[in-house]
Amino acid sequence: MMEVYNPLCYVYFFPTTTEPYEDTLPFRSLYGVGGWGHFRYDYTGDLEAGIDMDNDIIYASTQTLTNGVGSNVFTVRLVDRVDKDGLTWDKKIRSRDLILITMMRPGIDKAMTPVMFGVIKSVKKHVKVSGGQDGKNPKVERYIEVAGSDLTTLLAEQYIFFNQNYLGAIDTIKNILGSSAPGAIHYGFLFAELINSKDESKRLETLIREPHEFIRDYLENYCANDYQYTNIPYFGKPLSDFLKFNPNSSSFTLNGERLKVYGLNYMTFTGSGASFVNQVLQKPFNEIIIDYGTSDKPSGAVCNLTVRPSPFFYQFSNADVADTNKITKLPPEAGNLLQSLYTHTIYDADVNEEEIMVSDEGAYNIFLVDKASPGAWALDPSLHTKPAFDINNIRRYGTRATVMSFDYLPSPAGDNEEQLKDSTNKIVSYANGLSEVLRQWFIKQPEYYQGEITIKGRAGIRIGERLIYYSDERNETLEFYIHGVRHTFINFGNFLTTLSVSRGRVIGKVR
Repeated sequence: MMEVYNPLCYVYFFPTTTEPYEDTLPFRSLYGVGGWGHFRYDYTGDLEAGIDMDNDIIYASTQTLTNGVGSNVFTVRLVDRVDKDGLTWDKKIRSRDLILITMMRPGIDKAMTPVMFGVIKSVKKHVKVSGGQDGKNPKVERYIEVAGSDLTTLLAEQYIFFNQNYLGAIDTIKNILGSSAPGAIHYGFLFAELINSKDESKRLETLIREPHEFIRDYLENYCANDYQYTNIPYFGKPLSDFLKFNPNSSSFTLNGERLKVYGLNYMTFTGSGASFVNQVLQKPFNEIIIDYGTSDKPSGAVCNLTVRPSPFFYQFSNADVADTNKITKLPPEAGNLLQSLYTHTIYDADVNEEEIMVSDEGAYNIFLVDKASPGAWALDPSLHTKPAFDINNIRRYGTRATVMSFDYLPSPAGDNEEQLKDSTNKIVSYANGLSEVLRQWFIKQPEYYQGEITIKGRAGIRIGERLIYYSDERNETLEFYIHGVRHTFINFGNFLTTLSVSRGRVIGKVR
């Protein structure tokens, strides 16, 4: 029998400034005289060796989701105690500092695993006085709560300025910051230059790209520039170095045609980086997976973004894109998970609590892929596509239609606009094929198991992976897709992992 030891949680804080605050005088130089100056605190001085807060962590919780740009969050509660310099945690930690949280259950996890690398949004001192019987012997509860989001919050907060009313302020910012002027400011002007370019082949090549290429370009060439002048003193590196795009990213392909987006539609975009990424991503055909690497050392801290096609099976009966005028038989594997996903295994003994159900919520039987804007498909606003549908499902549930709007193109037929116009039929056929993909992915929604499973803590489980559940109690082996992971650590108590699962189906018996 496997021996399981007490769980572990290490938390590291990194200041993003060396400037003291008025209420916290500088008291020690981390790098010595002439170094980076005075920090507000020095407990990050030797992070690789350890940190003096073993007994100060009361509670730590992290949550990650697929497509969770700006939505992956953490909460850490610390003991409200005064250190040797007379400071409490709320005097030593400030918003915009960075945090690395690692967890481990010895005997299950092989090593300390990073479960969050993020930005602190708030530091709150909590004081609660509760009276005893007849108001006597009151109890006082005090702790410091630190909350925030993972590093993709930088991307989510990023504002893209395609509005000319901002140009005066932008010019001033550029004059002050010089070459470090915010990159997102220039993103709209890039498209304007391309549209006016005399090199038509270059123009199309740049304006029509796969979703992951657009997102990588925005992150690395524009968003990252905004954080190159934010230096992290402990690492001696800019903040932009820690937000990485996975080079193995890819985008959805239908019968050899790669889904591409038409960049011209984003030339007038004004809004947050999260909205921009969400629009370019073209869900549900693509998804973003966010992880924090494998290094348990602060020197390896990173936030990785991976764009990949949704991992659900579909097929067509012929080489051509599906004809949505025909009532095609649903392939038996339709909507199932691809087996190539990294797989975790659990048993009844691992489970603390489960809430698994089947539900027809979100079930549809008529699927239409339509254009988000007139310029999205070729240059013709009068394109008409056909919905995919399922007669048997309609007989049972009635008509339930969903329209998904996209700004995409298949590969252009040529290097100029005239040739692109000639590919209209191909574009419509491609859109109809995507409608059929949606049918195969979601028509069996009422048959899938979904919900939450809480197990003994496993820091190594990540979003976007596959779960196999061998249940003697059910006498069933079940398969799930993990679209959410929440780790909860209570010092001197429990370490639990709650998995938000979907696409659940029985794949065999146990006995």
